[in-house]
Amino acid sequence: MNQIRVEQLLYNFFVANGDSQISYRRIKNVVNSIIEIMRSSESPHRALSILMRHSLIEQTELSIYRLSPSCLIRGNEFMIGINLPVEKLDQLLGQLIKARDGLGIYHTSPHQIEIPVRNFSLREILEKCGSIADNFNNLLSETGERPNFRALERYDSIENKFVVQKEFITGPNLYRVYSFSNVHFDYYFEGAIISINTFKSCSFERHDLETLNICKLMLSLDKCAKGLVYRTDLLELVVDPYFPFPNTIERVLFLNNILTFGEFPEGRNYRLGTKDFDSLQKIFNNKIITCNEEHI
Repeated sequence: MNQIRVEQLLYNFFVANGDSQISYRRIKNVVNSIIEIMRSSESPHRALSILMRHSLIEQTELSIYRLSPSCLIRGNEFMIGINLPVEKLDQLLGQLIKARDGLGIYHTSPHQIEIPVRNFSLREILEKCGSIADNFNNLLSETGERPNFRALERYDSIENKFVVQKEFITGPNLYRVYSFSNVHFDYYFEGAIISINTFKSCSFERHDLETLNICKLMLSLDKCAKGLVYRTDLLELVVDPYFPFPNTIERVLFLNNILTFGEFPEGRNYRLGTKDFDSLQKIFNNKIITCNEEHI
């Protein structure tokens, strides 16, 4: 069974629970059960991340999630319906272009619709986003001692996985710190050394998936890790299936692809004009690799 099926089953779980707020622990248990039954090798939080990128699920607290509220998001030519109730779908039946679990693409209409409608402008959203580096640096603070550990793992941004580590090492690194057992861990990011035994660092819980994505992303950008490329010949941002990317930004790219072109993106490939990409590139401090077919 592939990942999209795990994603679909998780979405069905949210639908069955209606407007309930669901803890990450419960979600993880559900996904682990699906993975075990289907003999999948996927990580437990990947299906949740996909639903968040697609605007179907939203995070209300650090470890609490729920179905996103029903709404229509409107672009210049197309609209996307998110989690629309069955009784509202009839109003849009003649405008439907494509649909899949929880999502529908529609032609815009001048008629009044009894569904909350939100307007969308990619450029306005991106221009309000600060530099990813500045936002990341705000997470860090000075600390005089490293956490004690029983076991330690370090994130390898080239291989995109955690590897066993005996000691902390010099330079920016993301760790899983097992303080009191070999099962439970928290994350610890260590940046620059300020002075002897003083570091710029941050610690965060394993439930904080967006901070985890940002830390992984910063290391990947610094190491020029493969997985995030803008294809100038296709006007398309290509994101590797396992590349760490903030869900909040990827959700905007997903919606823009639909509202501009009237179609769902293929995988994690997002069509993006050059001016819009320039705005995105500023957020990422001009570290997104650009290329065309001749250089692949």
